Amino acid sequence: MFSNVEGLQFCTYENVSGAYTEEVGDRFGNAILKAVRLRAASDYHDTPVSEQTVYAFRGRLERTEGHIFLLTLPAEGKSVVYIVPAPDIVVPAISVERGVLQVECDGCSVVRGECKSGKEAALCRAWYRSVYHPKTLVAMSNTWGDRGGAAVVYEQFLLNEIDAAQRLGVDVMQVDAGWSKQTAGGTDAEGFRTFGDGHWDVVEEKFPHGIESITPYATSRGVETGLWFCPHCSENYKYFDRDIAILKHAHDAWGFHCFKLDALQLNTMEKCRRTVDFLKAILDFGEDATVELDVTANQRLGFLMGAPYGKLFVENRYTAWSNYYPHATLRNLWRLSEYIPTSKLQMELANPCRFTEKYRSDDVLRPETYGTDYLFASVMVSNPLFWMEMQHLPEREVERLSLIVSVWKRYRDELVRADVRPICEEPSGVSLTGFAASADDALHLILLREVTDRDTFTVEIGEDFSAPVLIASNADAEMTLKGGTLTVRLSSPRAYAWIRIPR
Repeated sequence: MFSNVEGLQFCTYENVSGAYTEEVGDRFGNAILKAVRLRAASDYHDTPVSEQTVYAFRGRLERTEGHIFLLTLPAEGKSVVYIVPAPDIVVPAISVERGVLQVECDGCSVVRGECKSGKEAALCRAWYRSVYHPKTLVAMSNTWGDRGGAAVVYEQFLLNEIDAAQRLGVDVMQVDAGWSKQTAGGTDAEGFRTFGDGHWDVVEEKFPHGIESITPYATSRGVETGLWFCPHCSENYKYFDRDIAILKHAHDAWGFHCFKLDALQLNTMEKCRRTVDFLKAILDFGEDATVELDVTANQRLGFLMGAPYGKLFVENRYTAWSNYYPHATLRNLWRLSEYIPTSKLQMELANPCRFTEKYRSDDVLRPETYGTDYLFASVMVSNPLFWMEMQHLPEREVERLSLIVSVWKRYRDELVRADVRPICEEPSGVSLTGFAASADDALHLILLREVTDRDTFTVEIGEDFSAPVLIASNADAEMTLKGGTLTVRLSSPRAYAWIRIPR
């Protein structure tokens, strides 16, 4: 399948058996390879993107693993890109031997594209946007981030969350684990989780008016509802029809439209393809049905195989476990945005005012030192996840958040259509960093000054733009545009500036 998107050409070879091969002769004799590996299962690490550079030697490229392979040909001024939308169980690899290029893909598809040198990452994002078509960015909440767990998943608590969502401007309040009896779960002979009959029956004691009472209350306050669910993927989805029927009932009778799928354990390609069938079946419920794929643990579809289907829940980070750091979440989003549209990702902001005792008081990067509007701004090119019990936010933080969220909603349709890329420095906690979102009518810059004495950003934007407009900031921002160079000074650390520059 050949495609030409945004002037970048690529061709998709579907479900290649074993390996994709290509006669290249001596064309890649002086090639420079950047192999990009995208690592999900973020419960176990904090490095979603790793890169390796390999130089061709005597017409040969040694076998190198990755998911995306960028081959630069300096003499031609061109690059050839190979993308393998593989699940976690498959680790693709590339090599060139005796004039033959080989991409090991184990039955996955291979995307091949060519572009000018320097446009390789843009080609990757363009391919992703060609298969993934979100309508808008979505702000969602989930109480699990404050570690209340199943104990807080009950009717009155959730109604309070809906009231908080209305005040903040959050689009969707998601009901996580705890709504069902979960009495029939277990493991099979291979150690995979099972969800037998009765597992998904609603706990009546928690919902005296029925779980179906939640959505009408939310609708009356302009909020949608989502539901957490774990498909029984053991025995190659033995209960496929049952599970789809449960979710269809939740959609049609209970009014839930956003479904988070968790606890997948996909140890075969057959299970991976069956998962895609499961996703398609949910999306067939109607145009209002959406899915989130949790990619935080086990072996799942990873960052690429589920590209056309729903959002990716990227990471579990908790102030209660002192592993939530705003700069680290920002770094992971920044790194992923090089190759994946940020509209595909759901990135969290936690309540920085809870569990403050879990952090060292002299840690300048601890969450409580940041305002929640900065936390939101740092992830607002994604689908921001309010990973918290919103009803426990202090009033000052509610006011900060409701203001920035209302501004974000005015421009999010521009952001979802934009090509978002990382700019400035990689986030480290002490960097000057940010994102550029290039839309049809304007360029958006989100600049973030971390905990550093340096206060001035210099961004080359070209001369095709009008005067910059400051949309939002939590600091004094001074802007100067001269000769295609925008200079921005932010008056304090932990500050952001959101700037829109019309074309």
